[in-house]
Amino acid sequence: AIDHGKDCTFSNFLSEDELLLAESYLKNRSKPYSFYGGYDDAQRKILCIYDENIYYDPYFPLTPIAFSIIDEFEINHRDVLGALMSMGIKREYIGDIIFFGSYCVFFTVDKLADYFIENLTMVKRLSVKPFIYTDLIRYKHSYIELNVTLSSLRLDCVVSCVANVSRTVAEQLILSGMVSLNGSECLKKDKVLDISDVVSVRKKGKFKIFESCGLSKKGKFKLKVLKYN
Repeated sequence: AIDHGKDCTFSNFLSEDELLLAESYLKNRSKPYSFYGGYDDAQRKILCIYDENIYYDPYFPLTPIAFSIIDEFEINHRDVLGALMSMGIKREYIGDIIFFGSYCVFFTVDKLADYFIENLTMVKRLSVKPFIYTDLIRYKHSYIELNVTLSSLRLDCVVSCVANVSRTVAEQLILSGMVSLNGSECLKKDKVLDISDVVSVRKKGKFKIFESCGLSKKGKFKLKVLKYN
């Protein structure tokens, strides 16, 4: 679904995989475009395509919704997403879900903001009272840097290394749908990865291939990988 604003056309929230495809398609086209997800370090973003050459920052049709939590370990990302999806909301209408201070904040399209405020009352076993978050959001994802050495850049090899499981277990995780690549499920164990690819392994974590550090003396790939906290 696409929304049309003054001089602009907006998508719903795009996954990391969809953002890469959109960027690849649009970068050689004549119309200007931009992406925004509610804060500078957002991972899921809305695409804006300008209908003409305008020179101002458009208003993106998204709203941050917040609710109070005692601490960031009370609930997790999956708990919040599960609660939102259980309300019959499509994933494309929900942006990032972040935790900072005493709040959980999630982003949604403007047209659903009131619906969430009126109807979201429970996340897991936590009673919540959502409200529109109006303060400036200065949030950066935190990472742990991992230096790894791989014999191959295939998905099964990368999953084996970063998730600390055997190659056989990595293959089983991929084929059972527990691994996503750039936000989309990937069942191809021999998929060759590249810099900036993001791999999520259910219950094992989320990892970004950040930098190539060349080859080892034995000809293996040396990479710097970021593990999301």
